[in-house]
Amino acid sequence: MLDRVQELKLTNVLFHQLQPLEDLPDLLRFADIHLVIQQKGAADAVLPSKVTGILAVGGQAIVTAEPHTELGLILTANPEVATLIPPQNVDALANAISQLADDVDPNERSHNQFAREYAEKHLAKESILQDFEDFLYCFTEYWKQEERRKKSRTVDISPEYEHSRNVL
Repeated sequence: MLDRVQELKLTNVLFHQLQPLEDLPDLLRFADIHLVIQQKGAADAVLPSKVTGILAVGGQAIVTAEPHTELGLILTANPEVATLIPPQNVDALANAISQLADDVDPNERSHNQFAREYAEKHLAKESILQDFEDFLYCFTEYWKQEERRKKSRTVDISPEYEHSRNVL
């Protein structure tokens, strides 16, 4: 990649040594546009890990994801968080990059307050743990109610079947 950048004489692409983890938020804030590229049919087990960091710093992101995936559902419900485009659609990706680049002021760092607020509300460790705790509470309450319902269930035998009681 370094050879290609030198060949094209690009001055806006920089390469650095591996940076300390504590510098990651500042490095993420440095980018004007973040790309989160997923292939069509990619597994939907978890969100790509980079999404959390990008949203947490209020990054402007373009995401390729299918609408039925977890990431697609989140961005469809919260379109101000990031730009969602279909995977493997080069024209849509180019248009999204061009449009977002036109919106970026080169004299200011871009910041997406909606992305930051979404991350604080839904992706912070405390929020995730609280959601999980709420889920467990609802789950256990449901099963408690089911057990009570089973215990209180009575069988109503109609008079015409009363003779069957003796058989049972």
